Amino acid sequence: QNSPGHVFVVHGDLSKLACDAWMLPTDDKLTIEKSWGVSHLLKPVQKPDDWSNDGRRILRVTDLQEWPQEQSLPYIVNVGGIKLPICAYCEATGATTYCHNDDTKLCLSCDLKLHDNKIAAQHKREPTKDIEWYIEGARLFFDTVKKDFARVPPKFGRERPLIALPLIGTGKGGAQVSAGGMVVALFRELLQWTQNEGFDIALVSIKKSIFAAIQVQRSRIALEHDLWSELSASLKVEAERLASLAREGGLVLFLGSGVSSSAGLPNWGDLLAELARKAGMTEEEVNLVTQMNYLDAARVIEIKLGGSAALSHAVAARVSVTNYSLVCGLLAGISLREVITTNYNRMYELACQAIGLDLAVLPYAPASSCDRWILKMHGCVSHPEDIVLTREHYMRYSTNRSALSGIVQSLLITRHMLFVGFSLKDDNFHRIIDEVRRSVRKTDSTREESPKVEHSQRTAKESLPPAKFGTQLSLSENSITKMLWTQDVDVVAMDEHDHLSRKQQARTLEIFLDYMLYQSTTTTRFLMNPQYDVLLEPGQRALRDSLGRLLSDLPKLAKTAPEFELVKKLLLEMGWKDENEPMTDDEDLGTSDGAIAPELKKSWQPNYDSPTKLKSSDCLKDSCPKTSEPLKVQSPTTSEEEKTDSVTTD
Repeated sequence: QNSPGHVFVVHGDLSKLACDAWMLPTDDKLTIEKSWGVSHLLKPVQKPDDWSNDGRRILRVTDLQEWPQEQSLPYIVNVGGIKLPICAYCEATGATTYCHNDDTKLCLSCDLKLHDNKIAAQHKREPTKDIEWYIEGARLFFDTVKKDFARVPPKFGRERPLIALPLIGTGKGGAQVSAGGMVVALFRELLQWTQNEGFDIALVSIKKSIFAAIQVQRSRIALEHDLWSELSASLKVEAERLASLAREGGLVLFLGSGVSSSAGLPNWGDLLAELARKAGMTEEEVNLVTQMNYLDAARVIEIKLGGSAALSHAVAARVSVTNYSLVCGLLAGISLREVITTNYNRMYELACQAIGLDLAVLPYAPASSCDRWILKMHGCVSHPEDIVLTREHYMRYSTNRSALSGIVQSLLITRHMLFVGFSLKDDNFHRIIDEVRRSVRKTDSTREESPKVEHSQRTAKESLPPAKFGTQLSLSENSITKMLWTQDVDVVAMDEHDHLSRKQQARTLEIFLDYMLYQSTTTTRFLMNPQYDVLLEPGQRALRDSLGRLLSDLPKLAKTAPEFELVKKLLLEMGWKDENEPMTDDEDLGTSDGAIAPELKKSWQPNYDSPTKLKSSDCLKDSCPKTSEPLKVQSPTTSEEEKTDSVTTD
């Protein structure tokens, strides 16, 4: 690719993200954990004779068996065959740096602390062979994928290939004790590779703590470098505005078919053409049908297929999915309560369920006690009989589904609606928003025409123009659409000057949503987790230690107070572990039974006697050189011996 790639950060399930290739971690025994959810697709794999920590470490699944075309392609990579040694100084965190002068292996935090003076700073230090071994596995994966996709068009119609991987080694791979150090080292490698090779990378984690830690590392690098250079200044302002609304609880999503396109689902025209062929129509008839209004075309196909039930089931079968798009993965990570969609597929639901959200699907389930709900305006593949597609369905919509329309109208008035992948052309939506427009604008008009209140007596709020109902994210600039919706919806175009291809515009939308998710992320799940100590700034570390002292001194009787549950909830959001309760998947430190690994037990009590002298920029010394030049990430220095054995990026 001519332009640099982008590193996306996704809170989700790596195995369900629609991408060209993804890393399936294993170890020196070629163990595939069931939690990756692909065991039903993988045939038993016999370990090659040269498979070892120092030998062969990567396998293409397609070299072993056939793989479903609709599934993202996994590459089996050994990134779990060794275990990081423990830091010799703190004896708690995994060692990532070797000091030749002291012949000592240190974690990144202790390395910075012990070498924070002019003399010690001159010590010869380099990444340990252990941490380099993990990064080497990532390079092997990148280089193999690069060769395989050099002449292959991107899967799912993206502008360029998307490859995905987890934070390697931090599940059961042996690097759990230094997750923070791995965040720094791996993210540096990802930036370098995307800059050089032009592929897009998605760093995916199902754990809140890892997702939050990666976003923190991003924020440190973003102080010096523009990680979203593809976005104009105005687009960044819009993303920040929408992220602020999400943080404040004032945003609701409205999703159209465009959010599903990057996962291989057809657009309306292609779907109708496929259904017409399925109905036995000739190519000439297919061409005629696809030139008709979509609602009328659907009616013709319905007749050809033999009725409404046949059409509905054919549609449901075609748009059923097992993976979700990058757009849906990014949107699922944004914290909000309500979502509306005209889509039949369950792509957004899959993305939400992947991160453990209790999602209610309206009108099929109550929304009283869920984390989030989604309203399926036009039906769902799980209920084909409810699918709205023909003109007859649309004409009867207001009669059959007035309650659903009422929910949408209420949210248009009480929230700011963000339209993604939705063209604002749907007839039912036009009817719904017109009723809201007439109601709200009538109130404003009455106020304007009322002779009882002089203009000078009106409050500032009454003098303001009516607030717009929402924002539409469009791919290209369309002055006519903007003029049509100027009083109701802000239209934000990804390509303000209309000089990008359609696929480039779609990629810009993905980057926009990545930036919006970054800006809206407020989780602090990493703060009290010792695995991420290296990512803490002095103020954060002082807060963590103070809270630790408070908990240590807190009498058992105080913990019985009902109010302690509120305190406990806050502490859990900051990564604190309650030793009296079982650990969840998000809290699992990688031991087989979910218990705290023995070498980590002492790390739960902060060292209050050792003063911290870390500077706020220390964690950026390797990953973020201070310069105003474009980002050029340097490879970590290695010894001559390691250079001989390592695999480097071309």
